[in-house]
Amino acid sequence: MSEELKPCPICEGQYLNVCSHGETGKCEWHIECDHCGCACPTESETEAEAYAAWNALPRRLKWTREKPTKDGWYWWRTGGDCNLRGIVSVCIETDIMVLAGNYKYLSQTTGEWAGPIPVPEDAE
Repeated sequence: MSEELKPCPICEGQYLNVCSHGETGKCEWHIECDHCGCACPTESETEAEAYAAWNALPRRLKWTREKPTKDGWYWWRTGGDCNLRGIVSVCIETDIMVLAGNYKYLSQTTGEWAGPIPVPEDAE
């Protein structure tokens, strides 16, 4: 692959794993950080698309313990020994935060947030 991967947007690590797997003959690609576990939230049909998706993830965001005050997509991490992390969708009106299909009450969630980040675009 000629394009270089950018560092991890969460830990800035360079230990990146390019993964491919698939069912019924269709191969899907994604990239994840071997250091912190951050993974690109989308699966790509080609290795080049996976590189582009990883490199398009927002970077240089400031972490804060202040909870989001507007709807949107954010990076989130818990910290501590059991450090969960990932991209979450936040809805202020319903007090809901969604991480990988799991719903949490934002008001009862601790951790750090960075963002908001742009909404992912659908591939054409």
